[in-house]
Amino acid sequence: MKIIKNIFDRILGKSNCSKLIFFLKNLVDIISFNTSNDNNTLKNKFLNKRSFLIFPGASLNEINIKALKDEFTVGLNLVYLHKEIKNVNLSMYFMFNTIEEIDNNKNIKNELDRIIFPQNLDDQYQEKLINFLTSKKPGFHLYNEIINHLNNESFILFKDSSSNKKKINRIKKWSNKNIFYIKYFNRLVEFKNKLSKLNIDISKRFYGSNLTHINSIIILISMGFKEIYLCGAGYTYDPIYVKHFYDNYIFDKKIGLENAINQANHIVDTYKYEQKFNLKFKNFIEIGDYFHGRFFIDFKEDDNLFQLKLINEFAKLKNVKIWNIVPDDFDSPVFEKITWSEVENQL
Repeated sequence: MKIIKNIFDRILGKSNCSKLIFFLKNLVDIISFNTSNDNNTLKNKFLNKRSFLIFPGASLNEINIKALKDEFTVGLNLVYLHKEIKNVNLSMYFMFNTIEEIDNNKNIKNELDRIIFPQNLDDQYQEKLINFLTSKKPGFHLYNEIINHLNNESFILFKDSSSNKKKINRIKKWSNKNIFYIKYFNRLVEFKNKLSKLNIDISKRFYGSNLTHINSIIILISMGFKEIYLCGAGYTYDPIYVKHFYDNYIFDKKIGLENAINQANHIVDTYKYEQKFNLKFKNFIEIGDYFHGRFFIDFKEDDNLFQLKLINEFAKLKNVKIWNIVPDDFDSPVFEKITWSEVENQL
């Protein structure tokens, strides 16, 4: 194998050769249909239970996630950064990018250059976020942080690929973890007129989406959950509640409300003129000694919304109820809205 690689290195150059190998590996994974028989143990494992799907949106700051410690909770992406996440004792974690995909993601490498007004980021998360963004191996860094934040009973679902499995299997300290692998096609929209035929068998490559929200919901339905609560899913709101809990802008109360509003509006102007992003400022919520900004963009009908509507209709066909935990002054155009205070009364 090394001899063949050296030949291609000479012909194509090392950079192009690496890209070709990455492409061929992904092509093999796409052709492969089955995942692992181990996934059969997850099908309907949690029949008629409820779960809380925790996204890293800024609205997560408006939820007391510690109150979910006795519930079945599922984390996603950079949720591990949350200061209270260890108190939640997550039951499951989803990561829909392989280590290699994260390492090759140019957006991660350029993210530091796009962070404006870093002085207004929450310093509880700033160091951990920068450690991830500046890591030479961000994929391994992210996987390692996720695994370190989970106990041995937690279920971990990583994206399936031959190279991803090899990388994970090399780490001895991960060998006692409940790790499963999933594959999916981005073909949900093809079933818009035949949702009853949508394949959600997670022991095979299922029909999913490019949206994390949708793949997560499909997996939970496959596992038998009958109630799914979305936490911190600001991109499903109207208007769309943007930013994350770890990179949202906060302002010390010592500067006063008027100065905080002026600074928030200045941030909006900077986004508009420097990044061509039509960010808008709504108001603040007060947490401790800080004003936490609530920023949004206008809601719009697009392909993402269409896919969310499809998965909600599919959930109804399966008698699954999806609740969206949404602040009072936002709406939920697809999933049924419920406020955090209403959820707390049910816990």
